[in-house]
Amino acid sequence: MKKIFILILSGLLLSSCAPKVEVLPELPDLSKPTFIPFEEPKGTVSSTDTATRFINNNFFETYNWENYETTSEGVRIRYTSLVLDGLVDESIESSINQLIANKIIEYKKYADFKLIPTYEGMYVKYPLETTIVESLSISVYAQFNYNNILSLAFYLDFITNVPPSVGRAFSDLYVSDQINIDLNTGDEINFSDLFINGSNYVQAINELVLLDLLSKVDPEFNQLDWNTSSYKGGFGGIRGDVDFGLYYEGIHLCFDQEYTEFTNPTCVYIPFSKISSILAFGQRFMTSDDSLFTNKIVGTQNNYLYPNNTTTETETINGVKIVKSITRDDELSSTFVKLRDKLINQGKTTINKMIYTNIESLYYVFEAVSVGPYMTVKVNINTQGMDAGVIRTERTYRQDGSIIGYNDIFKAGSDYRTYLKTVLTKYIEDYLFETYDLDELIDTLQVSLVEDGINRYLHLSNYDNTGPAMDFSEGEFDIRIDLDEVKDMLKIEKWFN
Repeated sequence: MKKIFILILSGLLLSSCAPKVEVLPELPDLSKPTFIPFEEPKGTVSSTDTATRFINNNFFETYNWENYETTSEGVRIRYTSLVLDGLVDESIESSINQLIANKIIEYKKYADFKLIPTYEGMYVKYPLETTIVESLSISVYAQFNYNNILSLAFYLDFITNVPPSVGRAFSDLYVSDQINIDLNTGDEINFSDLFINGSNYVQAINELVLLDLLSKVDPEFNQLDWNTSSYKGGFGGIRGDVDFGLYYEGIHLCFDQEYTEFTNPTCVYIPFSKISSILAFGQRFMTSDDSLFTNKIVGTQNNYLYPNNTTTETETINGVKIVKSITRDDELSSTFVKLRDKLINQGKTTINKMIYTNIESLYYVFEAVSVGPYMTVKVNINTQGMDAGVIRTERTYRQDGSIIGYNDIFKAGSDYRTYLKTVLTKYIEDYLFETYDLDELIDTLQVSLVEDGINRYLHLSNYDNTGPAMDFSEGEFDIRIDLDEVKDMLKIEKWFN
């Protein structure tokens, strides 16, 4: 026992005489992040996508937005449920629905603040030992549902005992995930599946991400304002673990706490139009001529390759900053092209009259698209200043330049007015709680036709009746009626079959 004690004591004496060397913690090398390889793409696609329309997935989506429960600690949880129905393969359908349900269950654990993923500066604003979650809101929705691909987005909003930032209803804490599913198999899609085999998609995406990040650098990042999104520099590029999701017009990339180049969760949006030369997801999962869905109707939706031409112009007149965004459908008939250009010129006249009122800026959006045998034109004018307001119009035109009415939509002798009265009565009871003359309402509401792929709608609104100040004191009407519900009464039935 004495020998052991002497040895230990000798060691302590020797160490006390040795010079002290301060060992600093190793700092992460942001220029050389740990690289996680990408999975190989499924199958082989050697040519870029060329189809100008996406093909709709004929799912029936049933959302329940208001589900509530309270944990044993008193945290109130609101969550959205989503059930998909309509796949021929019921086992795949069941696995997708189970995946959605499991993700919602997983998110409920974040009612415990200590389990929320941490980011730089988070515990400065939200002290670990004293912050508690008071309520939690879990959301899920299908953000891309085309070409046998289903892209789901899950996200969380929190209310804690720490007051939110000014102007926000929820705290700055945020958790999200995106899941992309191949409906042929029910398997998750790899990032590489979006691109042509052998393409240098990593470099192309990295360049676009970096351009976006450099435009958002915040050199005065304040840890006490944790919701400030900041790129610190040294971006090492995307890796195989990057969170990605498809949207209608692009790819949504999100970087979590594993990407130390960022102070907190950061997302970047990459438009399809900027990488169209290497995209292949439109073809990759359309592997059979047989539909995957029980509903065999094939609906389509214009995509990023559709020949729309959008121009943006900025100018200042009489001290008013004016931004004009004009979308032209390049497949309009020559007759409608002339009408469209006439309406654009009329819009310029409207703008010139408005700039001499008490406004500081004006944003003008014009869109003309083909809808069956007609052309629907949407106009939105937003103004800022003392006379701030919004003007919205949506009209559907015949080729002679006149605006369509109910007689263009419904067959002669059909009792469409009784049906419209039923729809309006329910809308008024649910949203407006006022008394209206239904016949007068039907005759004065603005009528237009719109479509979003599978579904075609009769749109009833009172946009034109609002005036520059957008005064809805008498009630706003904004009703879409699925034309499949009134198919037997349609004059243009063949167009909608």
